[in-house]
Amino acid sequence: MVTLFSYDGKMLKQLTSGHWVVMNLLGFDAHKHNVIFAGNEVNPIGCNVFTVNVDTGERIRSDEGGRGWHDASLSGSGKWLLDRYQEPDVPRNIAFVDTRNGQNYFIFLDASARIKRSQSRIL
Repeated sequence: MVTLFSYDGKMLKQLTSGHWVVMNLLGFDAHKHNVIFAGNEVNPIGCNVFTVNVDTGERIRSDEGGRGWHDASLSGSGKWLLDRYQEPDVPRNIAFVDTRNGQNYFIFLDASARIKRSQSRIL
């Protein structure tokens, strides 16, 4: 659970809830007032990245969108996410994700993912 506290330790608001685990607090985007964290809400044996806005409580999924396990690092500004992930049938993919607009920039795809993505562009 992600909870916002004041400097003196008083709970201000709970930002997440549910029967899932927040696995890692990746950082904060001060410009947009977003907390970026990893958790297993989508799949109990997986790990995905989410962004929750401190002001509105709106939460979105911020990783590349693949199934499986996402191991992410956040830039100091909170704008860029380096998303390294693997799926049950995909050994490894790496993408940069703009956390402010959700745009993905792939820097490495395994061969089968490259073929699937190129075929989907043709169709």
